[in-house]
Amino acid sequence: MTPTVKLRGAGLLKVVGILMIIFGAIALISGLSSIGSGSVMASMFGLDSLGIQYFKIIGTISLITGIIELVFGILGIRFRNLPDKVMFLLVIGIIQMVIAAFSTLYNHTLAPIGDRVMEQITQAMTDMYGGINSAMPNATMLQDNIALNSIGFVIPALFIIGALLNRLPPKVQVIGTLDIEEKEVSE
Repeated sequence: MTPTVKLRGAGLLKVVGILMIIFGAIALISGLSSIGSGSVMASMFGLDSLGIQYFKIIGTISLITGIIELVFGILGIRFRNLPDKVMFLLVIGIIQMVIAAFSTLYNHTLAPIGDRVMEQITQAMTDMYGGINSAMPNATMLQDNIALNSIGFVIPALFIIGALLNRLPPKVQVIGTLDIEEKEVSE
């Protein structure tokens, strides 16, 4: 019979790590797309230099945060069941929380520029097609959406909870011939 140690937050860290990898990959693709689309949008819709810079800034921030989230997700999965990496995972979660706060802050800061860019695009499309669907989202609507802003904090919070659960005494599974018994390990 070989006992195996399983940290209490390992499952949560695995799930959150997978979500971080998925969202990180989406942010990478979005960032690259946004950086590349600034010039295209300028030529299609006559955006000024501020509009081009807007797409580059949004894209660069998305690219950087996507890379960080991807790496942290991989590290979370890799170190989820290693007792000596608990503090490291806690620090990663706190860094992710700071990045989420920064993300919310830049969304609010850049929203007026985004509104201006959307007005330029809307005007150009109205000129080209003689009208436009008024259901296009604008940056102010997106910045004020509490649900969207909250999601950015949920993943890091769950990561921190997983790391904190890993600080609790682990469970040891003793696998016998027919039954599995879980016991708490005292430190």
